[in-house]
Amino acid sequence: MDKKVIIWAIAIGGVGYGAYWYLTNTVKAYASAIVKGGASSGYETLLTFDKPYLKAWATAVKAKQDTFTYNGLIFNTQGGSTKK
Repeated sequence: MDKKVIIWAIAIGGVGYGAYWYLTNTVKAYASAIVKGGASSGYETLLTFDKPYLKAWATAVKAKQDTFTYNGLIFNTQGGSTKK
């Protein structure tokens, strides 16, 4: 194979992976996963939350867990409130 073809294939693959990573690791992607999972209905409100909090919450929704931990606190996956 020609070296140019290999370089282009690697470059296109890298750009594709970068685009995929960006689209799945944004506040919008996490908020969308939470809403689609049925854990909240306030998409616009979720966009105002911290990205690490939404990531932890979205991960718990996808894993169908009842609770998730963020900053040493335990939160309910349904609604995102702290567990008492």
